[in-house]
Amino acid sequence: MRCSVCSGILAVAIAVKLLAAGEAERVGEADLKHADILAEEGDLQGAVTLFFKVLRQADDKDLRNTARDHLAALGLTGQEIFQLAPAALKPEDWDKLLGRLTANVAQQRRRGLDLDYAKGLLQAAVVLRIQPDGNVKVDLQPKDLAHALELLLQVALTDTDTEEGRDAQGRLEHLGIVGPQVEVVRKSIAEGKLSAPIQNELVCGVCLQLLEKYREWLEEREEHEDQAFRKQLARRVGTAIYKYLAAQHAQTATFKRPSDHLDFWRDISAPPVPGADKTF
Repeated sequence: MRCSVCSGILAVAIAVKLLAAGEAERVGEADLKHADILAEEGDLQGAVTLFFKVLRQADDKDLRNTARDHLAALGLTGQEIFQLAPAALKPEDWDKLLGRLTANVAQQRRRGLDLDYAKGLLQAAVVLRIQPDGNVKVDLQPKDLAHALELLLQVALTDTDTEEGRDAQGRLEHLGIVGPQVEVVRKSIAEGKLSAPIQNELVCGVCLQLLEKYREWLEEREEHEDQAFRKQLARRVGTAIYKYLAAQHAQTATFKRPSDHLDFWRDISAPPVPGADKTF
């Protein structure tokens, strides 16, 4: 009887050890996070090795797909991701691979810096001010505006498959720079000065972005202590911006383009109808 009990205890102990070993060796989300940290800190060899470990050994399909995406973001080709075995690479192979990946990472960081700088420059180049009488005045810095657009276009056109490229394209589209207008703006920048019609279109585009933001403020449902103040401010500033656009930029292509946001603010800015009380 005692031997039977001892054998049972021993079997349980062995099973627990095996389960613990399995848990220790299991590849999971922590490995993915560690690989990201290694990549961020410049240990690309360690990052690549760990990403491949997740790709080849993780049970979770989403983790494997994420590892694959991160390898591609580092600069590995689809063929390399499919067939490369880090453990089998010779030192000279690692040198070539890491040299290429390092250059790619540096380029990505430069793209991010260019994009961030372009965003900040654009905000500084077109500033809308609400005057004491409630009207809008636009302070425009044409040189800064041209430089910001030049950087956005550079990122949008040369890095089309990257997150930065898609971000730049989206911002240009919001400004009305899409399709044939892209080449028109590029030509104007190359000539050293944005023409007045282009400047008007861009100011209109910036105003539309603000109208979209202030509409979101008016329609937000989540309650917080600043909600009433934000909605009051959004209505006042949004209405002023719409009236400015209608008075100064009604003939621009951007203003004439069908826009749900413009329709929204046109209704908000219309004289109140007796008995019709809008609430948000």
